[in-house]
Amino acid sequence: VPINHMRALELIKSLRRTSRLLNRVNRKQFDFDALAHAMTVLSLFADKNRDTIAELDLNPVILFEKGKGLMALDALIVTNIN
Repeated sequence: VPINHMRALELIKSLRRTSRLLNRVNRKQFDFDALAHAMTVLSLFADKNRDTIAELDLNPVILFEKGKGLMALDALIVTNIN
């Protein structure tokens, strides 16, 4: 952390079997650019706030078809502020 957009895409593409399966089931490409962007922004946020964030969790994240983005249905940030 932090990661850039290209590194985030590399991490996503390293899950080739999963992304191929998802794209085959949906018959449409998912918006992996939106996911990479979210990963990048969250990594920058986590890095900037590393002294106060103990955990950061988005789950589940719904990834829409290419060009339509994503939606996090739940988010949790646990701080280590006393």
